[in-house]
Formats: sequence, structure tokens, C-alpha cells
Amino acid sequence: MSGLTTLATLQGFRVSEVAAGVRPFWEAAAAESGVPLAFSDLELWHTIGLGPASTLCAIHDGQEKLVGGFAVQRWPSSALPGHCILRLERLGESIPEGAEPATVGAVLALARRTSRVLRVVAELHDRDAARRDRIAGALRAAAFYRKDQVRMYERTLAIELQRGDRALLDSFSARARREIRRAERFPLSVITIEDDAFVPQLEEILWETFARTGGRTPAQPWTRLVAAARETPDRLRIFGVMLTEAGTARLVSFALVLRHGTFAVYHTAGSTRLADRRIPLAYPAIWALMRWARDTGATWFDFGGLTGGTSESEDDPLGGISEFKRNFGGEQLVIGEDWQFDAAPLRQRLVQAAGRVLALAGD
Repeated sequence: MSGLTTLATLQGFRVSEVAAGVRPFWEAAAAESGVPLAFSDLELWHTIGLGPASTLCAIHDGQEKLVGGFAVQRWPSSALPGHCILRLERLGESIPEGAEPATVGAVLALARRTSRVLRVVAELHDRDAARRDRIAGALRAAAFYRKDQVRMYERTLAIELQRGDRALLDSFSARARREIRRAERFPLSVITIEDDAFVPQLEEILWETFARTGGRTPAQPWTRLVAAARETPDRLRIFGVMLTEAGTARLVSFALVLRHGTFAVYHTAGSTRLADRRIPLAYPAIWALMRWARDTGATWFDFGGLTGGTSESEDDPLGGISEFKRNFGGEQLVIGEDWQFDAAPLRQRLVQAAGRVLALAGD
């Protein structure tokens, strides 16, 4: 089965567009070949509501061996109706060394074949700085420019996972180890959430969590996420912490983890506040999801965005969350950078000008 249309051939690599009808075959072939596709490269990402429709691209070497791949998402432009933005999310480890120019050439070829493309955005997400630099070099050579800000996050904590429970626990701070042990003294239990009956509680806890930081609660397709947790437990898990009192159990915290290529990502989490006591509600869920990630084969854990603040920082509403993450040790590093190509420069300048006008009007 083929279903491939060549987009670019450079330096011994061929990059092809995968036809929609055979995409499941090529996703399975990538898994069998050890290609570390990100979760966001899979059709499942769109199916469960985490992103828009996308096109899968396969990379073959000179011996016609499948050696890499990536997806190009099509986001509708909110600024210019009828236009779209092509986005490559978590671009990095699934691009083999030497295939960077062919990858960028294929993306631009796809942009030329897609009607009304406003811009192309490549979101690099890779802890390997050398690989990130190679991809950035190919983007720069093709007239992409680096954006001042990233859409997701620039910095994270990377925690090595492939070690036993004791070694992993010992790598945490003394406070994290203490809180995990302290949680064991309370009537708390960790479950995997696979029942739609928990959806209202997940929504309520997430709203409460963001309300504490003054942030806007992001919409989550909880029903589809719970279904995916049932059907693809090697890619997605929702861990819930239950508190049992007077014979009644209730959900008091949760953490959603996604498995990408060689790593797992802390996607979102939330916890309630108990009025009469302080119980470490979040620590048991994080401890469970790290062990799950390790057992699925992930080599490291990406703790999501990280700021420099603490719980005492008045100018950093996420400081307390970042302080909580740092309790788990790991390596603080730069992981993300965004690059943009203006496929329709005149229309892009009109969009930017309109944005400035609206910003001034808002002031």
C-alpha cells in the first residue's frame, strides 16, 4: 500500500504527503519502524479534539526505509476569514539528521498546494539543542524567521524516567519525597479515570484551579479525553486522587499526561482546596503518572511550561505552580522556539496592522 505523493527530495531523503485514506497504515508503519511521532502527529489528536485536521508526511531515506515523519496542522485564521495557518507542532525528534532541508522543502511545497495559506509556523520542541539548531538552520535558509514568543512554552523541567522507583523518588527534592509519603497517611487513593461520570468533577476542579491563579480556564474535550484514556491507554492517561470520608469518595485532584515520542508531557492538572486541613493532593497523581510514563517506555518526562517565580511572587501568577514542579528535581532547560514563514506577505501585513489598530482601540 502506498498512498504517498512526493513533496520534496533533497540530500538523499524523500518527504511525501500521506493520503488520508491510508494514514492509519503509515502511522502503524512509523511505530513499527521506531519513528518517534508525537501524539500531535497522529489523527487521534484531531479525533479527540486537541487540535485541527492535519496532513501526515513520511520521510524515507535513500534505501526507501521509513525513517521519520511529522504532521502539518491546518488552523483557520481568526483574523482573515477563509484563510488558514499551517502549523507543525512539537517538531523535533522525529526528523532524522540530514533530512531537515527536505522537511522544510516539503512543508513549503504543501503550503503552495494549499489554498489561502496566510503563514506557516514551525514550533520546535526538542531537548536536543543540536537537533533543534539543525532544524532551525534549515528553516532560516528557507526564509523562516524566529518569533519573539512561543505559543506553547519555551522552558521546561526534564526528568529522567528509566530507573527504579527508589532511584526516581530519590531524585526528587526532600519536600516532594516528604509530601508523597505524607499523602499515604490520609485516606487517599489514585485511580485511572475512564468513566464519563467524572467529567463534571474534572471541569469543576479545573475551573477552581485556574480561578486561583486568575487565569482563563482552557476548554477541554473531557468526554473524548476520557474515551481516549479507555481506548488508547498507552498514549493518554488521566490520574485522579480520591478522598474517602464517612464512607464516601470524591475526586479532589487529577493530572492528565500525554505520551509523545520518547517522552511524556504533563498536559493539565487541577486540585481542590480543603477548608479544614492541608493535604498534599497533587503529589500522588504526579508520582503515579511518572511511573506510568516510565512503564510505557518514555525515557523522560516534560513537566510543561516553567516560569522563574515562586508562590511568593506577586508578579508571577504561575510562580506557585512552577515552584511545585521544581520540587521534583530534573533539569531546567530551553526546549521550544517558534519559526514563521509568511506565505502571503501582503495579507499578513494587513492582519498585523489590523491587530495593532485593535490593540490601540482597546487601550
